Amino acid sequence: MNEFERELRAALAPEDPPETLAGGILQRIGESSRKPAPLSGQRVFRWAAVAVMACLMLALSADLWRRRQADKAREQLLQAVRITSEKIEYAFHKAAEITEGRNQ
Repeated sequence: MNEFERELRAALAPEDPPETLAGGILQRIGESSRKPAPLSGQRVFRWAAVAVMACLMLALSADLWRRRQADKAREQLLQAVRITSEKIEYAFHKAAEITEGRNQ
């Protein structure tokens, strides 16, 4: 075995972890479980802006839906009026025909 192989084996040989490793890990876990830092003013402003935009989008969507429903109702009403007008005109002509037939 040459010198390079010996150095490589020595570098890759397993080592026991230091005694302080477990304590350090537990300490870090304890530090990360503490309560989070309070929100900064900029962060609060961003969340408030997002909330305002969401409310605005919801309000505009509701208004658009209401307008579409009103347009749909108006179209249905106009169609009902047209159909009713056609039926009344038909009934009027039939009544006129019957009346003329009796008078002759």
